[in-house]
Amino acid sequence: MKRITTLLLLCICGCFTSPSSSQATLIAYESFSGSEGTLIGQTGGTGLGAWSELVSGHGTTTVYSDGLTYSSLDTTGGRAYIVPAVSGKTGASSTLTTSVNTGTAWLSFLINSDSGTRYCDLSITSGSTAETVFIGHNSGVSTWGLSGSALTGVTSTNSSVAVNPGVTTLMLLRVDFNTSGDNERLRLYINPDVTITDPDLLTAQVDVTTISSFSIDGITIAAGYGSGTTTKASVDEIRVGTELKDAVAAVPEPQSSVLVAAGLCLILILSRKHTLTTRV
Repeated sequence: MKRITTLLLLCICGCFTSPSSSQATLIAYESFSGSEGTLIGQTGGTGLGAWSELVSGHGTTTVYSDGLTYSSLDTTGGRAYIVPAVSGKTGASSTLTTSVNTGTAWLSFLINSDSGTRYCDLSITSGSTAETVFIGHNSGVSTWGLSGSALTGVTSTNSSVAVNPGVTTLMLLRVDFNTSGDNERLRLYINPDVTITDPDLLTAQVDVTTISSFSIDGITIAAGYGSGTTTKASVDEIRVGTELKDAVAAVPEPQSSVLVAAGLCLILILSRKHTLTTRV
C-alpha cells in the first residue's frame, strides 16, 4: 500500500510540475467575452480599461459571441465587429493599465476583413496619438503592413502577404525599444506558426525602425468608410506581453490530464493486485 501511495503522490506532483500555458508576463488580453451588443462602454479585458467610441456617430463596433479562430492558437470568447457608416474613422479604443516602453514587447491579434478596400487595423496609442503604429490593411494597398506617425517617411512597411477577404489573419508585432538611439525596431510576423517558442526561428515579413520613440499606452481598433469600398472587419484575441509565449498562446497539450488518467489507471491495477495478493 505504501508503494501505491507513493505513486499517487508522484502523479499529483507531476501535474503541478508539467509544462503549462501560464502567462506570467501577460500585460493585456482582450477576448471580447462580454455581452453581445455594442462594445462601447463595456469593461475591457485583462489589463485594459473600458472601451470608448473612436468617433461618435461614424458607425458601430459590436460584440458577437462567435469568436475568430486560428490554427493551434488558444482562443476564447467572442469578437468585435466594426461597421463604418460615414466617412472617417469608425472603431473603439481602450487604455492599458500598465504602459510599456522598455525592453521587448509582443502584441498580437486576429483580424478578418470581410469586405471593402478601405483600411482596417489595430493601432498602438502613445500618449494622445491613436495611430502611432498602425498594424493592418491600408487604404488602396492589397497587402498587410505597418504605418502610423512613428513610421512617417519610412519605406518597406508593407508586406507581400495579400489581404484575403473572409480569411482570418494572425498579426504578431515585436517591438524592441531603444534599439537605435531613442527609436524602436518593429518586426511584423503575419500568420506565424504559434507552436514556435524561440523568437529567433520566426521570419518577419516587415522589419523597420521608427523615426521616433513611443510607448504602448493603449490600443485602437478601426475600419474605414468610402463609397463602394467600405471595409467591415472583425478583430479578436488581442494580447500584449513581454515574451513571445504571452502573445501567441498555443493550445496547451493535455499533459496534466493524461498524467492523472495514466496514474489513476496504474493505481487501480496495483491496488487490485495488492488486494488479490492479500486474500491469497
